[in-house]
Amino acid sequence: MKKSFLVICLVLLSFSVLFTSVGFARLTDYMTLHGDIEADLPEGLFIISVKEVASTNVETVSAKYFSPTNVAVTMNASGDKRTTNNVTYEIVVLNRTDYIYTYKGVECTRNLSGYNGNTYINQSNGISITTKDNLSDTSGTFNSQDTVGPRSTRTFYATYSYTTARWSWGSAPPRETELATLVNYKFAVNVDSVEDVVVERTFSHFETILNDTESGGNYESLLDMLDDKYQGGGVNNQWQATYIGNVTGSHSSDSRRVNELFGGELSIEIDGVTTNVTVIIKHEPLDNNDATGDDYEIGTGNDYIHAEGCEMTLYMTTDDLSSTDSDPVVYASVFTCNRNADGSLGDWFMAGDMFKGTAPVIGYEGETSTGSFHTDTWLSSGTQTFEVIDGYSYTIRGSQKISDIVQVVDTKAISTLQTLLNEAATLVYEGNYSGSAMDYLTDVYTRAAYYYTDNGNGTVTVHSDLARYRIVPFIRELAAALAPFEGL
Repeated sequence: MKKSFLVICLVLLSFSVLFTSVGFARLTDYMTLHGDIEADLPEGLFIISVKEVASTNVETVSAKYFSPTNVAVTMNASGDKRTTNNVTYEIVVLNRTDYIYTYKGVECTRNLSGYNGNTYINQSNGISITTKDNLSDTSGTFNSQDTVGPRSTRTFYATYSYTTARWSWGSAPPRETELATLVNYKFAVNVDSVEDVVVERTFSHFETILNDTESGGNYESLLDMLDDKYQGGGVNNQWQATYIGNVTGSHSSDSRRVNELFGGELSIEIDGVTTNVTVIIKHEPLDNNDATGDDYEIGTGNDYIHAEGCEMTLYMTTDDLSSTDSDPVVYASVFTCNRNADGSLGDWFMAGDMFKGTAPVIGYEGETSTGSFHTDTWLSSGTQTFEVIDGYSYTIRGSQKISDIVQVVDTKAISTLQTLLNEAATLVYEGNYSGSAMDYLTDVYTRAAYYYTDNGNGTVTVHSDLARYRIVPFIRELAAALAPFEGL
């Protein structure tokens, strides 16, 4: 991918990928904060204020808060008969980063010395915690739609409640009139806030891997991995696949091998904490065109398969894959190459854009557990519009398979490419200009030869059956290459 194309991708993605998947920063160190904070905090998200604003049937209550997002509360009920006891706190968080954080809920932090290791969070007859965005709003909640912007603060309210009960046969715990608990208010970084890192380190690096075609290089190594993966047969040799991933907890060497292939690039540093990027690389024909991508022949005997015109799809998520409660957000980008006249492969490139979708959580290698996601049932999320150049954009609908997206023939895209190539052809054939700008335009024009027939008179005819995903990168590149000649 040319640098100009990558820059354009970054700009476009900043508008198209909003409030999406997240990576959790795990708490490793505690720091008690008392009174006003005078010293500068490091980069990160912190609770900077906890203030009691209301209480009912509570004799005494105290709260301490910890950096970054933990609050310890001790509640003493006013009697031992069955009563509902609650206290509401105003909590202020400070975001000292350039990322957007989103609220993810509460989590009990157990077994912290001095806080009884209380486990009665959101259980029957235990402490329940509700969060609100506005104290006066009886219906509103503070939830996963709420964010904390870069270099800003956000206030929300948390109500701790529990019911005391006089001891009797069959009564459920807790029977105490005093409870202490430490709760972590979880916030996570949105992927759009770190998309430049994601694109640079993951998608761009994957293109480098595919174009390392020397003997023993990364492309050959990846093909060997996929071949071994198919031959290995998965669990109990009951499964074969043409994909490989770095799924956490896989019972094979796949994670280690994929991480080695990416050279440690599959991680994002957020607040000094490493967030891992889970990827799956899938090798399959997607666009029904034998003139794109490569071929593979893998397996032996009855397990032998052959496929022509295969693309490489990189699926990526930073979502948690340990629960099946909701489908994780998974991004998919298709990489392909064009065939030369002699049958050899041209350069691999990321075609189209990075598409946002979801995929069900499954076990790796086809098991019915968790830890991976299902690439076969990946579907696009909602309506997504991608700006390509001034005057041309394209839209994909929700609930589309990746193959549906890449097989679209867009007449407006073909017409746009035709116009740009005619302008480039005129400049190339006239030969009135020289220098780096002209060299770059000539290079792009030449590389786009897969898509047109040269009429020999300073004009070209673009092929009418071109899939949109293939030509979108060249539309962007041609527009950038023609920019210096505008008005000449």
